[in-house]
Amino acid sequence: MSGIMQWQWSYLKVQGNKGYNDKLNIKNQRAIDSRQKAVNSEQRDLESLLPTACCLLFIACYFQEVAVNIIVCIKQVPDTAEVRINPETNTLVREGVPSIINPYDLHALEAALQIREQTGGKVTVITMGPPQAENALREAVSMGADEVRLISDRAFAGADTWATSYTLYKAIEKMDYDIIFCGKQAIDGDTAQVGPEVAEFLNIPHIAYVRRIDELAAGMIRVQRLMDDGYDVVEASLPVLLTVVKEINTPRFPSLKGKMAAKKTVITRMDMSAIGAEEENVGLKGSPTQVLNIFAPQVKSDRKMLQGSTEEQVAALIKELRGLKCSLQ
Repeated sequence: MSGIMQWQWSYLKVQGNKGYNDKLNIKNQRAIDSRQKAVNSEQRDLESLLPTACCLLFIACYFQEVAVNIIVCIKQVPDTAEVRINPETNTLVREGVPSIINPYDLHALEAALQIREQTGGKVTVITMGPPQAENALREAVSMGADEVRLISDRAFAGADTWATSYTLYKAIEKMDYDIIFCGKQAIDGDTAQVGPEVAEFLNIPHIAYVRRIDELAAGMIRVQRLMDDGYDVVEASLPVLLTVVKEINTPRFPSLKGKMAAKKTVITRMDMSAIGAEEENVGLKGSPTQVLNIFAPQVKSDRKMLQGSTEEQVAALIKELRGLKCSLQ
């Protein structure tokens, strides 16, 4: 092969290799660009998750205690539209009357479930009442309660707030708990005494009218207590009993899965002997306070409409009030 032909062949070979290398470089560059785009995409994804991560970190800082065991005291109360009174004992008739879970207790249960979702642990719901109170416990399970206990015995009937608190105390004292939740009061009695009295029997701190939980850490809790002119920030050691107001949360609705679980739930029943209570301290017999009389107010249909100008109506009203005062005397 002549020198000219050899040179031409070498030139073509070099040019061919150059074209091949250019294509290879383009492919490599495309691969690099693709990897860079993937890295950028992952970085954007991580940046988008940053607020969520910060929120979780915030929760972790405020809810440091793991596996918090919580007891929720609930009460089955008569539907306010269907109230009947036993004239002999001056107590509410509960058997055969449409009943609901005390509304404030639903907020207490929701607060307990929210803490369990953040820290783990177990939520146990207890109630003292007749056998039909089992329905309230099954509703609690449908909302998410892990365990339920019915404190029921004929000897508990007619208990005032002191005897009720004593009975709940005897049922709770041998249980493992960090926090006890109660509604601020029951709508059938409106005393707001049972929660604080249970805490006194157990000799643990209590905070009433809790509207928000600010911090839950190892061995302590910080909450906001609702007051007439605002709120107090109160800190307490664990174990503690809290009574909550409706401002603390919105109770969840029972789930279909929860309703199915509620039907199969085995309810632990405990009578007077099971909780180790003394007969002289429970029920009507153990109640230091007695209701002398209870009655539904009579509905009066007589009314009088005042006519005329504002001045005339005011004068007529004063005359009516003076006549009422004289009749009362």
